[in-house]
Amino acid sequence: MNVLVLIAFCGLGVGVYFLVDSHQEQDNKPLILPFTIQGIMLFLPFVLNIVSLFEKMSEQSQIYVTLARTFLLAITMLGVIVVYWLLQTSQDSNESTVLQSLQNRGKIELDPFCWETKMGQELYRILVSFFLGNRAGSFPAGNNVDNSN
Repeated sequence: MNVLVLIAFCGLGVGVYFLVDSHQEQDNKPLILPFTIQGIMLFLPFVLNIVSLFEKMSEQSQIYVTLARTFLLAITMLGVIVVYWLLQTSQDSNESTVLQSLQNRGKIELDPFCWETKMGQELYRILVSFFLGNRAGSFPAGNNVDNSN
């Protein structure tokens, strides 16, 4: 069962990589990627918990395995984004050195947004979407508390 979960995580990583790649081409929809990742991170732990119920383990082992899988899922999602930005940075720097060497006049045109700015904006969007998702997810649970003492 662990092999199937790892294959699913690899598939999710590839899907998120292509989502990030297509997301960078669409500047008019900046929140699609963060809310997609938030949706995956919100609902997939429930699926992982159901998967752990089919395995013959004690309840404590099920909790530990689900926690480890959820942590691996978060590392996969954020790792894919960081790897994408590092690959983009190396491609952009190679292209900029070629363009600078082709210029005869010595003028250097700078990109108004460097890769650190773009990556920081993306991680900030993900952080805000996680905060909103956690607040929205904890709102119904907080209203079910009975204080009729």
